Amino acid sequence: MPTWRIPPFLLVLSMALVACGSGLDPELVATAEEATSSKVTLVVGEEGVADDLGQQATGEAATGEALVVGDVGDETSTVHGEGAENTDAGAEEESGSDADADAGSDADADTGAAPEAETASGAGEGAKAVSKTPSAGSAGSGVPLVIYDTDMGPDIDDALALAMLHSYQKLGKIELAAVTVSRNSVDGARFTDALNTFYGRPDIPIGINRNNPPYYDDRVFYPALANKWPNDVAQKPIEDGYKLQRRVLAEARGSGRSVLLIQTGFSGNVSQLLDSPGDGISPMSGSELVRETVPLFSIMAGSIGLGIAEFNIEKEIGPARNVFAKWPGPLAMSPFELGNSITYPYWAIRDKLTWVSRHPVREAYEFNDLGWHVDAPPFYNMRSWDLTSVIEAVEPGADYFLTSTTGKVQVDPTGRTSFQPGQGQHYVLDRANQYTAQQRQRVVDRMIELVSMRP
Repeated sequence: MPTWRIPPFLLVLSMALVACGSGLDPELVATAEEATSSKVTLVVGEEGVADDLGQQATGEAATGEALVVGDVGDETSTVHGEGAENTDAGAEEESGSDADADAGSDADADTGAAPEAETASGAGEGAKAVSKTPSAGSAGSGVPLVIYDTDMGPDIDDALALAMLHSYQKLGKIELAAVTVSRNSVDGARFTDALNTFYGRPDIPIGINRNNPPYYDDRVFYPALANKWPNDVAQKPIEDGYKLQRRVLAEARGSGRSVLLIQTGFSGNVSQLLDSPGDGISPMSGSELVRETVPLFSIMAGSIGLGIAEFNIEKEIGPARNVFAKWPGPLAMSPFELGNSITYPYWAIRDKLTWVSRHPVREAYEFNDLGWHVDAPPFYNMRSWDLTSVIEAVEPGADYFLTSTTGKVQVDPTGRTSFQPGQGQHYVLDRANQYTAQQRQRVVDRMIELVSMRP
């Protein structure tokens, strides 16, 4: 666990602000003594105290156990996404904090039960986990840019994840530079553009992956929602996703900015990026651009220890194998079992987005009664697969998740993933079945805080 050094005056100040509802100037920033490089900065702005002190700390690299890959039997052979069977997610936990002062009443949050996957030590007790330093400035100046690569819908975790990214930008932690849709769907791009427009950023460029076939749900989910909200991305040709990714990376390299790449869907766009040669966008190959500009690739995909071909990988096995084999830098993998064990509660959608009469995230959340969700239908709690990858990308130093030592993730020809500790720059958000109720609730509270934030 990280060590946090909090000077006494900061504790007194934070307690006074929280207790008294301070009316200090919104620009006030109370920091620890610069001479001692304190780990904590307390920020007071329009949202009040930005976070509790623990979430603002950026401690040292975590120490954790390594993974041993193993199968656990047929009863847990669950696949992420469409057509999957529900696993046991029965444990209910009570939500603690009121994340947004402008939002509605609190209720009970169902955070689910972790699947019983094997995650024993594999590299010796006390093995050092990957160094988890703040992303900003890792490959340049300023806050990091973000490319969000998503298979948007019909599961709502993609839209929730995009909402979180807009809130992170409001908090000054990132700049959302592009969204690339890993489905071959113009209407998917339209719905993504509608979300960006709602959050006040209608000009964020969007790309799509034209190399995969449309899926059945695209014909219903996307048009039904995209037609309800302002969007204009389809009024001109939509760029290929991997070319848009190349463009963002090339421009970032030219300006000395770093780029966080977050993938929460199929691997086609990123695979094409890695294999792309120099072109009119940049004389550098995609792999070279990644190596120079991307300090962390955060991906929701695969499963460790369940012996399954997880949905995001199973839909495009070849590109997924290519991405994990060729990625040239640090990679954080959030596996199926982690998001499966932490659910985003429906009450937070129902009660905390009431500051506007119509909200696209709420309408998308309630559009589909999907049978594999907890308490479905109609008011289900959504498994937080994609949201975990967003948090790990933007706040890797906040230790929301247990992590493995570094090593290498591999994808076999059937789409099953394994992790070998040792040489390599990959790490896994692992040991989902070892989280305490308090650890899960801390993650859920952060998700609710970000999703519920006003644009």
